[in-house]
Amino acid sequence: MLFEEAQARFPESPAITYHLATVAQATGDCRRADALYGETLALRERHEDARLGRAICRTYLSNVEGAIADATVLVDAAAHNRADALYWRAWNRRTQKQL
Repeated sequence: MLFEEAQARFPESPAITYHLATVAQATGDCRRADALYGETLALRERHEDARLGRAICRTYLSNVEGAIADATVLVDAAAHNRADALYWRAWNRRTQKQL
């Protein structure tokens, strides 16, 4: 895959790790996507789209606490994707009967 070749060449690029994560998520591999979103956030802590992607993957992986924590970071920061973060946080809280 071209993104993997690019990552080998530019390992410090959050854009490459983010796009690899979105491809993994789109193909149903949320475990890999979760790790790649984590790499992206290690390179750029305030990467709002990576944080939301990780919250969504963590939801599918039944990591409710992690998903809520990621969504809350976005909500508290008034991120551009705050509405999506509110949705995923509410979804996870509902599964925990925290209405």
